[in-house]
Amino acid sequence: MAEDMQCEKVQVCVVVENLEEAMKRYSDVMGVGPFLIYSVDSRQLGVTRDGKPTDYKIRVAMTNMGGAVLELLENIEGQTIWKDFYDRHGECMHHIGLFVKNYPAALAAFTDRGFKITVDGPIESPVRTGRFTYLETEGRLGTTIELLDFPEDMMSAFR
Repeated sequence: MAEDMQCEKVQVCVVVENLEEAMKRYSDVMGVGPFLIYSVDSRQLGVTRDGKPTDYKIRVAMTNMGGAVLELLENIEGQTIWKDFYDRHGECMHHIGLFVKNYPAALAAFTDRGFKITVDGPIESPVRTGRFTYLETEGRLGTTIELLDFPEDMMSAFR
């Protein structure tokens, strides 16, 4: 499994109440930025939750943070894994994302060990379509793991 988990980068995601305020706080305190900011509408992308189509909108800001990527995520609309988490815990770390080198092998390594896919969808770019997949890993690993097959043109922002 270790070979299947080879990563280019690790991402730390914090769910936040207000994206602009969070970006300012993290910039002021940690000196990070600039941020790559984008919105996601699950209906347009065909994202699934537990194998069923989802209906949500989120805003995301990502930036380099040392050797990792910091992701700040604000739930705008819909009942999501991020909103569920925020309602229970408030603003804090939600998941660890792995920018994996071999997405199919990494996904198989997790699912073959009984980890269930919770949320799954495309990452679209002009170069190619990648994927993001959340796995139900909290019980065994203490946090959620997200596998990221990030298109190369988008990944270049974090090198």
